[in-house]
Amino acid sequence: MNTQHFEKLKLAAIQHKLPADSLIADWLERQPEEYGDEWVLYCAGDLELDVLNLDNPLQDHWSTGDEDGEAGGSDTILLIVVEGDLKVNRLIANEETDGATGLIVLGDVSCPYLLLGGQEVYVTGNLHAEQLLWGDYNHGLLIVRGELTGGLLLQTDQYAVQVRGEQRMELCWESMESPDAWAGVNRFDAFDQECIIDDDEPFLWRKQMMRMILNGKPVLRQPYLHPLAIPQVPFLFENTEINPVNIRRTTHASLLCMRHPEDTAPCYEFWMDRIFIRAVAYGQEKEEGCFQGVYIQDDDCHALLIRSEPVEQSRDILPGVLSGDSTYLWQVSIKFRYLEGNDTEWHTLNRHAPQNFVQLCQKGWNGLLHATSNYEYARTLIEPKEIRELLALPLVQPYDDFYDDEHQGLWLNDLFIAFRQHGALFHGEPQMPLIRVGREYEDEHGNRLHENYFYSISVHADGSESVLIGYKSDEDNDSRTHVSYTGDVQLHYAVPLFQKAVKLLHQYNSYLLTGEAPTGAEDFALQYWREQGLIDNISSSSY
Repeated sequence: MNTQHFEKLKLAAIQHKLPADSLIADWLERQPEEYGDEWVLYCAGDLELDVLNLDNPLQDHWSTGDEDGEAGGSDTILLIVVEGDLKVNRLIANEETDGATGLIVLGDVSCPYLLLGGQEVYVTGNLHAEQLLWGDYNHGLLIVRGELTGGLLLQTDQYAVQVRGEQRMELCWESMESPDAWAGVNRFDAFDQECIIDDDEPFLWRKQMMRMILNGKPVLRQPYLHPLAIPQVPFLFENTEINPVNIRRTTHASLLCMRHPEDTAPCYEFWMDRIFIRAVAYGQEKEEGCFQGVYIQDDDCHALLIRSEPVEQSRDILPGVLSGDSTYLWQVSIKFRYLEGNDTEWHTLNRHAPQNFVQLCQKGWNGLLHATSNYEYARTLIEPKEIRELLALPLVQPYDDFYDDEHQGLWLNDLFIAFRQHGALFHGEPQMPLIRVGREYEDEHGNRLHENYFYSISVHADGSESVLIGYKSDEDNDSRTHVSYTGDVQLHYAVPLFQKAVKLLHQYNSYLLTGEAPTGAEDFALQYWREQGLIDNISSSSY
């Protein structure tokens, strides 16, 4: 700091300059004999600095070497008072958050980075933190009487911020843990990896962050600071009519799933807005009994069946059918029924039908058209071979029982990743390969939940494969949402989360190949890796 801008005074000499509601004014009034003789740096006007060191304000630099000695001199100067505006071009910071020099500015403050904690910072005007304002530890307090603007406001370990004007930070995080379901970004991913000490629980490395800022390196990774932009999924249909062309498109063999090899009626099904929808195709075209159909049901026990069936041209054809080829035409019929009550027979849907069935037909059919569009988009996001490559990793091999809590998967950092190998039996039926990625979070009521994303390989009736994506907001939910069809925001968040899981699996697999097993690996997994010659009988993890 260039001390020629300051007077070094006793606190009692500038008592009249202090905001009446500041902590330091209150301390001085209560204990004048203890605080009156404390040293203060006072600037009578505006001030511009390159950096402001709140560990030792008589220095304009920090120790940026690799030594880990504690910052000294923080008790030499109790407080800095600037009577005008303060502009700091690079950094206002202190490393020691259990006690540091306070700062009172009787004007505006602007600085790209403020790393605070362990003192009172009081700004009577506006505060603009262009990149980052990080307050750490409950021994610190920031008061802004004007506006607070800028990039990211991060409060950790109960750091307090009071803004009496308008707060217009781009992002405000009260911890490094996401307080709700995953929103497309892990908060640690917003910081350069050099700023993070990645133990069992990662945390921000303040000293390294200060080094990087002083060396002109960015500490924030801009693409990760904001939730993912949700892409517009293309709508595949020229119109929303219930006609043979659209029915054929929604029941195309490339969409219908073969859940078991012996399936004779491949289909797909999902819930959307409290409506259950199933699309199915029976038989071969031109053969008796062939039809393409859509079953729609709400949770009030109303059901619909939309069918498209081939009929020969020689018959009397109803209006509204379209030609399939020179011999056959396709005829559409719509039936409705109550699933409960005295009348559960199928009836033809026409203008005399109850309105709740008409509305269900419109809503369910439109939902199906959007689901088909969503699925054609979703199937391009992750390749089935990626799932198979991960399931073949030596790291994954011992986790071979998806339906056993102990053998299904392992924690890697903040993610729990579970694996279902090809052919795993569930109720005696062989299942397709699947990877599940889960994480814990706390909802708005403080409940600890465990959300899960599911990535499963599906085989279609035409022999093609795709990865179906599902989601559960908590592991105790009875059913998962098939976001490949519903197109919820979780569909778009699922891809970067999967990529993060891929990165972790390859990283820890590479560690394993050098002889180091993951921390917390179960005994059965350790035994498997020993038998494979990947680790010694006595193996410890250093990561």
